[in-house]
Amino acid sequence: MKKLIALMIIGFMIKSNAQQLIAHQSNSRTTSGHITTINHPATNGKSDLILIVSQQLAKDHSGNDVYNDNEIGVWYNGGKWKIFNQNRKPIPDNAKFNVFALPKTNNTAFIHTTMASNTIGHITTLNSPLTNDKPEALVFVTQNFGHYNTSSVGVWYNGGKWKIYNEDTSKPMPIGTKFNVVVVNPRSNRFGNLNLYAFKWKNYNRTNTNFIRTSFPLNENDNLFVTQNYIDTYNPNPIGVKFEDNKWGIFSQNKATMLKGVQFNVLSTKFERQQTQSTSQKKCVDIAAISFERILKDKIGRNLKINLDKDYGLIELLDQKKEFSLGTYHVNKPYKDWDYEVKNVASNDVRISKGYMDNKHQFTIEIGFEEDGAEIKGYCYGCAGRDDERAPDIEWDNPRLFIKLVPEVLNGNISFSSSVTVSTDFSVNSYGKFFLPSFTVYFRDMMRRTVRNQLTSIFNTPEVKKIFNDALKSNFGDLAIKDIKSIDMSNTDYIRFCN
Repeated sequence: MKKLIALMIIGFMIKSNAQQLIAHQSNSRTTSGHITTINHPATNGKSDLILIVSQQLAKDHSGNDVYNDNEIGVWYNGGKWKIFNQNRKPIPDNAKFNVFALPKTNNTAFIHTTMASNTIGHITTLNSPLTNDKPEALVFVTQNFGHYNTSSVGVWYNGGKWKIYNEDTSKPMPIGTKFNVVVVNPRSNRFGNLNLYAFKWKNYNRTNTNFIRTSFPLNENDNLFVTQNYIDTYNPNPIGVKFEDNKWGIFSQNKATMLKGVQFNVLSTKFERQQTQSTSQKKCVDIAAISFERILKDKIGRNLKINLDKDYGLIELLDQKKEFSLGTYHVNKPYKDWDYEVKNVASNDVRISKGYMDNKHQFTIEIGFEEDGAEIKGYCYGCAGRDDERAPDIEWDNPRLFIKLVPEVLNGNISFSSSVTVSTDFSVNSYGKFFLPSFTVYFRDMMRRTVRNQLTSIFNTPEVKKIFNDALKSNFGDLAIKDIKSIDMSNTDYIRFCN
């Protein structure tokens, strides 16, 4: 019996000290002025907790959005944890807060107190083994009452240490205030029975709400926590998260436009979406389309080189090459036939165009080439000299290729099926443009069609597919995607890879 009681006590202690996710919403019973009280068994009577809190947009009883345009903090008093507005303005009814409660004994969390020795101006420096010399760590903070600090805050890594700073740089960081700090690794993190996923997200648009594209789909039941992470752009506006149009977004509580370039650390309760088949386990990982796009920009956009030439064509990506010949394009004429050859047209600009969601589930490589006179040389065999101008040269003005990539499986990894579109700015030089205007249209259509067909064939050869395949292996290996068997592109926001 004593053993049973002891085990029950130990079990209770473990449960009482476990991390907990709580959704708190203010109302007339829990809220007075600028303070709302959390009433939950996981936090009541437990002063030895570290709370991370983010505001979430909610609606009132009439369906109207509820904004709390104030920086918040937490405070333990009278046996209960409370959330308060730093500027002491009233918290509106139905304001919603996501709460992540951890015991102080958790080895990923600590409390930082500002002192004269660690604080200068609007910045205070953390000094912990969890954060020192760890630039890749993702740090989440919530103010813990010591003194009021009305500025929104963010984190910043500099000089080997993480710092907490006031986004409103005109407001000095108060001495004697406290911060709850949780430090996690990028991607997956396990807290007891909770699987959490952490990542950075940068605002690429000037708008009130920055919608998040993740490497997996988030749904309405997920909990999100966000902390601003400085990279050259301040955002003094109080922030929150919201779920709208089946997407999560980070928004300004005061409805102000969020500047482009503001970055956030995001912690989500959604880890990996996995599916199980009845006969065997089938693991699926969802990669946000925009994340896939970034991988393409990093691996292909920065490294792909193409040279178009009759005899010395070349596709080069990283350390792999594919040589090819574009051959001669033949034009039948009543007197003497004309032949056309592409002469040393080298790429000088490679971009991965946006638009997966609007472009039938495909990505596009846009390739620009050098302009150097007659890119397509005409020859008239049997005429007075092989370079006789009776076969006028063709200039390819602003030469560009658009290679549409549709992801496919190759040897358990990713490659692409490709189709090529050629820009149609061809013009006939020499006398042809004056005496053969109808041939301008003819040459344009002929060259567009022949170059398109030939390059589409080249990009779909096993050799070129393998070049793309090898270039992407390391990225998808890091994402724990191995032995891919199928790709599902039915969703416009993400691509699902299953083994």
